[in-house]
Amino acid sequence: MNLYHPTILDTIKRDTLEMDTISVVKETTPEQKHNARKSQYRTAYLWGDNKKPIAINPLGGVAISINKLYSHLSKLGKNSRRLQRVFDRELEQDKAELMWKPLTVDLTKLKGDSLFYFQMYFLPTSDFLERATYYEKVEYVTKSMRIYRDSAAVIHERMRLPKWNGN
Repeated sequence: MNLYHPTILDTIKRDTLEMDTISVVKETTPEQKHNARKSQYRTAYLWGDNKKPIAINPLGGVAISINKLYSHLSKLGKNSRRLQRVFDRELEQDKAELMWKPLTVDLTKLKGDSLFYFQMYFLPTSDFLERATYYEKVEYVTKSMRIYRDSAAVIHERMRLPKWNGN
């Protein structure tokens, strides 16, 4: 049988896939991640800046920044400030998770999904984790574990993603 016959060549398909290029990023601190996001979305931070649109010169006179005034009144500026608030909330959550997860691994005997659901459901604020003493953190974990043991099925059901019906 001749493999180079034109009818046979038309039926042979390549068995390879082309993949997108990926980049490997080292783990970063929440502040580094936030700063990288600030530089990536620098136009949002530029349009969202509405602080001090009016400046008073000590030698006399008043200066009005048209860009900051426009940013304060425009929809683009409002949406940019909303995006900045989302990034700030993500920074706070990342900081809290960085302190919370090692603590829960050390103080609880949970593993797998149970540990993940416990960590997400009882995640305290980063302010609490920064200001609280070690004993206050242990007390919070202990109280949270009591609540978790009493209602683990309900917590797992709340945290589970809904099933998707592929229509």
